[in-house]
Amino acid sequence: MFKKFQTKLVILFAALFVLVQAMTYSSVYFATKNNLDDQVTEQLRYGGTVFNQALEVRSERWLNETRIFSTDYGFRSAVTTYDEATVMSALKNLAARVDANLAMVVSLENEIVAQLSDDDQVKFTTAEFSQMIEFADEYGDATAYIELNNKIYQYTVVPVLAPVPVAWVGIGVQIDAAMIRDIKQTLPVGIDITLIERMDDGKLVPIETTLEGDASLAIDEILSSAIVEGNINFDSVADYNFMAYKMFLPSSLDNRNTAAVLTYSLDAAYSPYMPLAYMLMLLAALGLVSLIAGSITVARSVSSPLKVLTRAARLIQIGRYEKIEKIKQKDEIGELANHFNQMVIGIQDREEQIIYQAEHDLETGLPNRKSLEKYLNILAENHKDTGQEFSVLQLSVGRFGDIRNTLGYETARGLIKNISIRLLRNANSNNYVARLSTSNFCIVQEGASISDAKELAFKLLDIFEEPFSVKNFTIDTNVSIGISSCPDHADTVDLLIQRASIAALHAKDSIDRISVYDQKIDKYDPDQLSLMGDFRKSLDEGDVTFYYQPKIDLNSGRITHVEALVRWIHPVRGFIAPDNFITMAEQTGHIHHLTIWGLDTVIKQLREWEDVGINLKMAFNLSAYDLTNRKLPEIIIKLLEKYHIPRSAMVFEVTESAIMQDPELALEVLNAMDQHGFILSIDDYGTGYSSMSYLKKLPVRELKIDKSFVLDLATNREDEILVRSAIDLGHNLGLKVTAEGVEDEKTMELLKSFGCDTVQGFYISKPLPVADLNDFLKNSPFGLSVMPTSGQGTISQSDNTLVRMLEQKLAKN
Repeated sequence: MFKKFQTKLVILFAALFVLVQAMTYSSVYFATKNNLDDQVTEQLRYGGTVFNQALEVRSERWLNETRIFSTDYGFRSAVTTYDEATVMSALKNLAARVDANLAMVVSLENEIVAQLSDDDQVKFTTAEFSQMIEFADEYGDATAYIELNNKIYQYTVVPVLAPVPVAWVGIGVQIDAAMIRDIKQTLPVGIDITLIERMDDGKLVPIETTLEGDASLAIDEILSSAIVEGNINFDSVADYNFMAYKMFLPSSLDNRNTAAVLTYSLDAAYSPYMPLAYMLMLLAALGLVSLIAGSITVARSVSSPLKVLTRAARLIQIGRYEKIEKIKQKDEIGELANHFNQMVIGIQDREEQIIYQAEHDLETGLPNRKSLEKYLNILAENHKDTGQEFSVLQLSVGRFGDIRNTLGYETARGLIKNISIRLLRNANSNNYVARLSTSNFCIVQEGASISDAKELAFKLLDIFEEPFSVKNFTIDTNVSIGISSCPDHADTVDLLIQRASIAALHAKDSIDRISVYDQKIDKYDPDQLSLMGDFRKSLDEGDVTFYYQPKIDLNSGRITHVEALVRWIHPVRGFIAPDNFITMAEQTGHIHHLTIWGLDTVIKQLREWEDVGINLKMAFNLSAYDLTNRKLPEIIIKLLEKYHIPRSAMVFEVTESAIMQDPELALEVLNAMDQHGFILSIDDYGTGYSSMSYLKKLPVRELKIDKSFVLDLATNREDEILVRSAIDLGHNLGLKVTAEGVEDEKTMELLKSFGCDTVQGFYISKPLPVADLNDFLKNSPFGLSVMPTSGQGTISQSDNTLVRMLEQKLAKN
């Protein structure tokens, strides 16, 4: 409910103060009240004693007067002679002397001799008188309080002796208001007297009282309270609070029906102390106000610094570390503020250390990947605003795992430190050097194009020419560098780093150890992966097919071979270059499916040609992944048997680089194919790792010169020398030699003069689909090898009858 500390503190202090004051006031109140009640009780008891004594004094005086009167000779003579006039005169004289209201003489026979009263309505009966005579006869006198006509009388009876009792004389004095007021004067202040009479029905009826005002009006209610004789009773009637003490007046009669009730007004008893009570309450109220004001001051002195501390804590929460300067107190709060400031300094230092550790490599002190990403984000945003390009170079240390496993962790760690130092020494103001992982570093070059990045990469390679000296070890290292550039390759940080990493992996297989990112080498590119997903579907739907490029046997001048070249016409993207999707197929594992599909397609095509009398050999390219499949010869044999094609009809071309992927396994597969009678050809000779010793190991029967040496053969003397030498080398090794890339007649004539066996190129024909190739074969100026129907050998194109037969079959096909 109360959320603020200041409010809680004020309420707490106020509540405690009120509680203490209430307890103090209650203690004083009840102690005073109890004391007053005790005093009133004692005063009532004392008042009762005084009241009884006052009545006894009056009663004794009246008895003495009556005794004296009863012994008067004249009176006795009047009584004995029954002289009524004399008796009445004597009674009047007695009543006057004692202020009696009633007087009477009764004979021994209980007959009234004479009687006088100041109230004609008040007459004393002999019934009560006879009881008093019996008592007086026994004890010498008798006294009783009798109610007559709603008045209380104290009645006294004594015998008239002469010298024996000859009659009885009695006098009655009214206990009126004046008398009880006189008695009240002798009582402690505050006590009131009420005379009551108990009627025959038990009801108490007030006869006389000194009560005044509202209390006198409530006398009947007061008497109706359960007032026990001899006890002090507390009660309240209307607005009158009182204590009462009831006592029956002494009487010689058997039944005591007259009583006096002494009451003491508690309001009157407490009234002298009320100013003190009011003063105490006033002081308490003033104290409460003062305490609240003081509590607010104290609370503010505490809460204000707490607010300052709270604000400082919130600033810490959002990463702002500010010392507290406002708290100047020298007490515990000031000490807390000082410790808080020390804590802020400590947290700031630790956070800076944590941030540094989170953004830097602990071994080298270079920025780590997280810091690199932040820096690249800045450059990427700057590129959006200004168009400034930048490049990311990932440098990968080769054989680092071998170095660590051989020389130990500490040595490898020292090597990494030395590499980072060397990179920093050779970096300029536009370079940002970071460590990406265990053996990978990254150099960011601002405002650099791809050519600038390649220039920097070559410089970086140069600094690794000098070996590193670590713990008495001299360590040669080789590095590969991948390059990605913004915006050429990507404009997001993740892609730039990812593509630089892909390029670095590719650079390990590059001659110069440097590679710029190219989508063709990225098997993880989403577009490439999507394209590969379409590849299998295109195989099934016929979008992937083969084009065939004829080959001429220079000795016969006839078309003896065709090379099967796969083509993919994507229904959306159009023509897809073979280098793109074949590389993807190799990377994704689809190459085996493509090979089996391709073999089935081209062998089936051989069957269709042979069915129409066309005798051609089919050249088919195998990839590096095909050369890792030991079951490849078995697969080819089954397909050839399926279509009834001889093994000699197939020529399998393999590149030198494909063999070098896994030389031992590739050589094993090639030997198996050779043993099964397949013709093998080295494709793109001159662009890979060719050597005479290596060629001698390969079970190949043909050497195919790469087109890069043939295209300029007619005009380039160096190419002429290289091609002539390659042809001579192949022949000396017992190999057939084929040259690709023949673009003109002069080139073909030169190759023929060099002794080249077979040629292919655009001068002869470009790669054609089956239908176009069939048309070409019909109209080609070159001869065509055909299968004779009569068992004879190959015939020439001049045989018009046979040519017409072939044209008809080709047209049907």
